[in-house]
Amino acid sequence: MNKVGLMFSVQTENKGIGKYIEAFAMQKLVKSMAKEFNKSYGKQVKCVTGSMLRSLGGNIDWMNKQKLIFCVDNHSDAGPSTAEGRTVFFDHRPNKGNSYKIAKEFYDTFGLVDISKGRGLKSDKTDRFPNGMGAIQSINCPGILIEHMFHTNKKEVQRFEKRPDDYVRAGVLAIVRSLDALNPKYLKL
Repeated sequence: MNKVGLMFSVQTENKGIGKYIEAFAMQKLVKSMAKEFNKSYGKQVKCVTGSMLRSLGGNIDWMNKQKLIFCVDNHSDAGPSTAEGRTVFFDHRPNKGNSYKIAKEFYDTFGLVDISKGRGLKSDKTDRFPNGMGAIQSINCPGILIEHMFHTNKKEVQRFEKRPDDYVRAGVLAIVRSLDALNPKYLKL
């Protein structure tokens, strides 16, 4: 059976900034997306979840054993209390070209919910990660990393908490759109 993977984590070190959403909220979001996806499409493609709260290496090993079509690493970000927005990072390596397609589908689809402003699609090769982000680089399949919101921005978190069902539906739609963009034969819609 074909599978897609959803990982979740929340930056735990805020250096005195504070946070308004905890790791369990991201875990609940991701598990709800997987549950809703599997309810509708689980006989064709299974959505599995993993937690980076264990360890990055342990979770990546587990995900690689799943033989995924693609993997989405879900995060919230930290920054000044006024920092806001959603960023989706894609694998910069040419042999993982489908990573950009998946990133674009997730970025555009979560934009429909309009909980956080879009900060753009970005390569995982940054000043901070000159060789690319480990979570994306270590997965055997195309992978992306989403920073859904700033958990240090109270207003942004409150907007999310008012519409979690809309956000879950957007996540399911983003998985469906990504699968269709990669190969329309994955799902019989």
